[in-house]
Amino acid sequence: MVQIYIDLDRPNADSEIFLSIIKQFTGKESDPILMTAIKASATSKKITTLNQKKRDVMLNAQLSDIDRIEVASEILGIDFTEAQKTAILNIHNNISKGVYQNGYKELRTMVKELDKAGFSRSEGRYLMSN
Repeated sequence: MVQIYIDLDRPNADSEIFLSIIKQFTGKESDPILMTAIKASATSKKITTLNQKKRDVMLNAQLSDIDRIEVASEILGIDFTEAQKTAILNIHNNISKGVYQNGYKELRTMVKELDKAGFSRSEGRYLMSN
């Protein structure tokens, strides 16, 4: 069995790799059936990863305040100041409209709140996406 990592985010990488695999294993320049199977396999992996991420986010949204702070601290690998803990709980309990329900106004307010509490932009982005 051959396993190959395919970077689906790089333009044309998937097509180049698919065609290379087909040529290597069949000797043909292209094989529509094999090409379809390879693309379906790669797409399935990406969808599975995305669905797992959504499940994790939904589970995190249901945490108690104490657990929310603990999990957020573990995610970033840092101990929070009181201001950072307050910001996280204020965002979750007062600003957010719910998972995947926030518009630009809410997201902008969250970013400002995290900035004010001393989080870096990358830390804030990571917290908001988890």
